[in-house]
Amino acid sequence: MSDLIHVFAGRYAAYILPAWGLSILALAWMTASAVLTAHRWRKAAQARDALSDGDPPL
Repeated sequence: MSDLIHVFAGRYAAYILPAWGLSILALAWMTASAVLTAHRWRKAAQARDALSDGDPPL
């Protein structure tokens, strides 16, 4: 396994692989945040629409 890492990332593998791991975590965090925020916005819009009198917005 060690040889594969060195072939893949060279002598900087100790720096590159953790950086990729942190990047993946950051992207996962941002994706989850965006999905949860969109879900909250959708619920709020549905609640607002349920309270309206049924007239379409202009």
